[in-house]
Amino acid sequence: MDDMILTASSTSALADLKHYLHSQFYMKDLGSLSYFLGLEISPSSKSFLICQKKYTQDLLADMHMLSSKPLTLPMGSHVKLTKYEGRKLNSPDVFRRLVGKLIYLTITRPDISFVIQVLSQLMHEPTEAHLAVAKHVFRYLKNTPN
Repeated sequence: MDDMILTASSTSALADLKHYLHSQFYMKDLGSLSYFLGLEISPSSKSFLICQKKYTQDLLADMHMLSSKPLTLPMGSHVKLTKYEGRKLNSPDVFRRLVGKLIYLTITRPDISFVIQVLSQLMHEPTEAHLAVAKHVFRYLKNTPN
């Protein structure tokens, strides 16, 4: 079963579209959109508020960092990452998956975009220093989950 999100400029146009689609296909109306692909959607009178608080909480839980000490900055000001800094990771796939998940989080979190962009440039040969910066980002997310 595939999900489809329908939007329209008015409720009557949306009702007409749903009626037409229902006449052509079997479909089930799941109601108002509230959570989709890690995005929490809250409608207001003229727009939608989108956040990824649950996605962030799930990431922190997956990384076993729910009890970590929160930080106030996404990256230390003294950090200058290079591809040669630190010892290479034995399993770079873990770092790559982690950065991929953080890239998805930048949809609603421009505050972490710079550090994630830097980390994404280092995914071909990640080191322990790079992983430490990624964990620093998680500690920042702990402080600012939404």
